[in-house]
Amino acid sequence: MLSKFKFAAAIICSMALSFTACDNSAESEISENPSKPAITDSEAVSSDAAVLAITFGASDSADSVTTSLTLPASGINGTTITWTSSDSSIIEKNGAVTRPAFGTGDTVITLTATVSRGDEATTVSFTLTVKEAAPTDAEAVSEDAEKTVIRYSEGDDSSSITSSIVLPESGANGTSITWTSSNSSVIAQDGTVIRPYTDGSDTEVTLSATVSKGDESTSSAFTVTVKGLHWSSAEVLFDNGYNAYRPEVAFDGTGNAICVWHLNNESSYGSIYAKRYNASEGAWESDDTLLETSDENATYPKIALDNEGNAICVWRQHEGLNIYSIYAARYSSSEGTWSTAELLENTDESTDYPTIKFDRNGNAICTWRGGDYASLKIYANIFNASDKSWKGAEVLDSDNYVYDNLQISLDSNGDAVCYWITMDPDSTEGHFFMNVYSQKYNSSEQAWDKKTLLFTGAENAYISPLGIYKNGNILCPYIVYSEDYSSVNYYVSLYSRIDDTWTEPSLVENNFGEGRNFGYQLALDADEKIICMWEQYNAVNGYDIYVSRYNLTIGALDGRTRVGPSNGPSDPKFAFDNNGNAFCVWQYNPGSGTRIYISRLNNQ
Repeated sequence: MLSKFKFAAAIICSMALSFTACDNSAESEISENPSKPAITDSEAVSSDAAVLAITFGASDSADSVTTSLTLPASGINGTTITWTSSDSSIIEKNGAVTRPAFGTGDTVITLTATVSRGDEATTVSFTLTVKEAAPTDAEAVSEDAEKTVIRYSEGDDSSSITSSIVLPESGANGTSITWTSSNSSVIAQDGTVIRPYTDGSDTEVTLSATVSKGDESTSSAFTVTVKGLHWSSAEVLFDNGYNAYRPEVAFDGTGNAICVWHLNNESSYGSIYAKRYNASEGAWESDDTLLETSDENATYPKIALDNEGNAICVWRQHEGLNIYSIYAARYSSSEGTWSTAELLENTDESTDYPTIKFDRNGNAICTWRGGDYASLKIYANIFNASDKSWKGAEVLDSDNYVYDNLQISLDSNGDAVCYWITMDPDSTEGHFFMNVYSQKYNSSEQAWDKKTLLFTGAENAYISPLGIYKNGNILCPYIVYSEDYSSVNYYVSLYSRIDDTWTEPSLVENNFGEGRNFGYQLALDADEKIICMWEQYNAVNGYDIYVSRYNLTIGALDGRTRVGPSNGPSDPKFAFDNNGNAFCVWQYNPGSGTRIYISRLNNQ
C-alpha cells in the first residue's frame, strides 16, 4: 500500500518537473524573439537579391576587372546563390578571371546570379568589363613603336617644318623612347629646330626613335623636311639719281620697321632720310621723309624703335670749322609724323659714332664720341619717355685712346651698360692691342658708375662692333692680322655679365679660303640665336655679303649664305623682328649713283 503511494507521488512530482521545464523553455524563446514574425521564401529571396554584391580585388571595379572575383554562394536569409557567365573563358562561375590577350581589347561580360529558397527564385545580372592582359615587354615595344608619332606646331607637318617639334620620351605601355638625328644642327635630339640659312633649298633630316622596355627594343625612322631660311632677291628701296650711303634698319615690337640713310644731294651735302615699313600691309610706304633741312653735311644716321613703334634717329651734322654736332629726330607712331631735328649737345667739339637704344618702357640713351684726337671722350644723353625730353649731354669717359664701336644695352628698368673700344697705350706701329670697356647706368640713382676694363684683345686684333644679345651679355668679335697683314683670322669671345667673365677666344673662320673679310656685325633672331653678317672680298666681282648663325655649343659658324648680288654691295646692316623675320639693307652703285637695296628674310 505504501509502495503504491510512493510511486504515485513520484509520477506527480515528475510531471510537475516536466511542466516546469517546458514552461521555462517557452518563456526563454518568447523573451529572445518577442516580436519576430516568420519570413516567407519569397521575402527571403527578394531581400537577399536586393543586397547581392560582387567583391572586387585590389583597385578593380565593374568597369575595370583585372583579377578574380568573390561571388557569394548564399544569402543571409538562407537563400542559395548560383552563378552563370556569358563567357566562362573570361570569367568562370566561381569568379576566376582570365584576362583577354593583349591587343584583343577589353571584353564585356554579363554575370547572372540566381537567388533561391524553397520554390521561390529570382535572377540578378551584373555587367563587367575585363581589361585586356598587360603586354609582355616585346608586345609593349611593338605596340608603342607602331603608335610613336611626332607632334608638329600648328601649320607644320613632316614635309614642312618651321618650328620646334615634340618627340615623345615614353610610350603608353611603359616603354622609353630615345631619339637620334641625322643632322643635330638642324633638329636636335630634344626636338629643337634651328632652320638653316640656305639659298632657297630645304633640309631633309632623318630622326630615329628607339623604343625599349626590359631587354626588348626596336627602332623606327622618320624622314622630315625643315624649311630653309633664305633671303629674298634684292630690291631697290631708294634711288633718286644721287648717292645714298650708310643705311640702317630697325624693328618695333609688332614688325614695323624704319630704314634711314644719308643722301648726298647736288651740292654734295649729306641729308638724312627715313622710310617706314608697315607690317600690317607688308609693304614699305611710298614716301621718303627728310629729317633735317640744314645746308650742312649730315651723316652717320642710327635708328632705334620702341615696342610701340615710336622711333629716334640720331646723326652727326657739320657745323663749320671741322665741328660736327649730334642731332636727333623723333617719330610718333600715334601721329605718324617726325619731329624737327633737335641738338643733343653744345660742346663745340667734333663728334662722331652716335648710337641710340630704347628700353622696354620707351626711354632711350644716345651715346657718341666727342673731342679731338688729343682728348677723346664718350658722351651720353638720356631721353625720358614720360615728358619726352632729353636730360642733357654728360661725359662718361675721357681717354686719349678712345677708338670707336660704341654699343648700349638697356633692360626693362632703364638700367644700361655702355661699351666701347680703345687702343691700348702700349701699342706700337705694327703691334697694337685693343681694349673693351664698359660703364653702367643706374636709373634709380640716375648716375653712371666708373668705367671697367672688360677685355684686352690679342696682338694685332681689330675688334669689330660688339654684339649685345641677352641680359647684357656680349659676343665680342675681332679680327687678328698676321704680322705682315697677309692673312686674317676671325675670333669671338663671350662675356657673361652675371659671372663677369670672358670665354677663351674661339676661332670662327679664316676667310673661308677666300679674300679678306671685314665689317662683322651681330644680331639676335627670334630664337635668340646669334646671327653674324659680314662683307667679304672676292677677286672676281668685288665684295659679297654673307650671313651665318653662330653656334655657341661648338663655338663656330654654321656655314654661310650670301645675301644680295655678288657684284659689289657694301656697308650692309640687318635687324630681326620678334617673329624671326629680318631685313638686310646695303648700298650699291650699279653705275648711275649709289642706291639703297633691301632683302627680306621671312620666317614662315
